[in-house]
Amino acid sequence: MEHRLHFENDINNKIKELNHYNKKDHAKIERFSDSTDPYCIKHLEISKASIQERDEQIEKYKKDLLLCRQGKLDDRFKYERYKNQQEAAERRAEKLEKYRAASEDKKNKELELKQYYKRQREEDRRHRTCKKEADRSYRYYQNVTGSIPEHLLRKLKDMPNNKGFIYKGRGFTFRGVEITGDNYIYGQKPAEKGKPLTMFERNRNVMYIHEWSDTCYKRYEKVGKNRKQLVEHTIRNKKT
Repeated sequence: MEHRLHFENDINNKIKELNHYNKKDHAKIERFSDSTDPYCIKHLEISKASIQERDEQIEKYKKDLLLCRQGKLDDRFKYERYKNQQEAAERRAEKLEKYRAASEDKKNKELELKQYYKRQREEDRRHRTCKKEADRSYRYYQNVTGSIPEHLLRKLKDMPNNKGFIYKGRGFTFRGVEITGDNYIYGQKPAEKGKPLTMFERNRNVMYIHEWSDTCYKRYEKVGKNRKQLVEHTIRNKKT
């Protein structure tokens, strides 16, 4: 009965609306029925045609009301109700799917954002580590170069790159470790071709001269202004 009542109310409201427009058109026809103006005559014809169409629609609605009261539209009501329920279910499913897609997209974007920030933090960490390593290396370089005597630095400017000095550097701390070992420094001019690597090492009044060639290692000692004396000669094994 509920669906019949709803249908009757809907039809009665439509009939009421059509009668309202018919009443307005009848008043217009009555007002301008004696007019000879072509514009008015044209609109009067339009109003008469509209009244006829509305009367036909009202008669159709009245027939539907009779069929509804006789129960002959119940099957149609059931089908329309089923169809409406199906459409509503489809709309709910579509809305739910859109919500799930939006939620999944939001999760993916949040995950991408987290991964981006993670990569950024790791990159910043690597940058800080590299900077610390560079700072340590630079401090080490400053300590080493700062301990080279001035007279050796002057000689290095005119010395070939395959010659240099071994000297005892002053102690300093690098990465928490005390550094006190020998330092090797080389000449700044191009190396002499075919000549061995020669390093000079002074220990008080004794000059040690180290020579490395492809075939052997030689060590000389020179005391004061005396001639150098060979004190060690070691054959080097060639790499295969």
